[in-house]
Amino acid sequence: IYGLAQLNLKYFTNIRRLILIQASDELVEQLQVIRLKSLEHLTIILDNRQEEDRLAYFWNRIFIYDYPALVSCCLYKIILKWTNLQWRIMPSLSILKIGDIDLLIYESILSSCPNLYFFKFTRLTSKYQSKTIRQHLNLKKLVIVMPRFEDLSHDCHSYKYFSYVPKLEQLIVHRTNESKSISEVYFKFDWYVTSINQYLPSLSRFVYYFHILKSDRLVNSTTQNRFEQIQ
Repeated sequence: IYGLAQLNLKYFTNIRRLILIQASDELVEQLQVIRLKSLEHLTIILDNRQEEDRLAYFWNRIFIYDYPALVSCCLYKIILKWTNLQWRIMPSLSILKIGDIDLLIYESILSSCPNLYFFKFTRLTSKYQSKTIRQHLNLKKLVIVMPRFEDLSHDCHSYKYFSYVPKLEQLIVHRTNESKSISEVYFKFDWYVTSINQYLPSLSRFVYYFHILKSDRLVNSTTQNRFEQIQ
């Protein structure tokens, strides 16, 4: 369903796949009151929405088991900052793509989705320290997007995310920064080699996409040299 097209979901409670692109608030809000027991695949893209984090309430509704058949769920640009004590186990969910989360939310999602196979999210820096790490043995592919222009020093916390998923087979990381911000620190960064050796013994594929926004007006000879070395 694209744009402002109107649909009363109460007449389609047996649908198995739902894709909403730039949908109206009224249509999205129906998902908060109508239970779609047969829904298996849900995708919501709302680039036109200024308060995307309002859908955090919808996230909690998903994990309270209002969608017992859900296999894949993609809610782009959704910021999930808190969880609900009523979260239940979702054994059917195997593919999950969301926006910003921190380590606490990451841990809660892994605990609630024992059969999660593919997980993509934007990693936020977190001061949370787990006392007991409950390892998730079914996650095979992890895609982590770093916040744009984040300082490289924050990457030192990423090993915490790896320690939960010892059976991980594929790890993909995306980082975006400006060419003028590339410093000597990048040449000392080990690109997760230590963390991978310690926590991910089953890893067979690792890709680190470093997206560099280059501006000719702001690049001097030193920065240009660093840029070429990174390439």
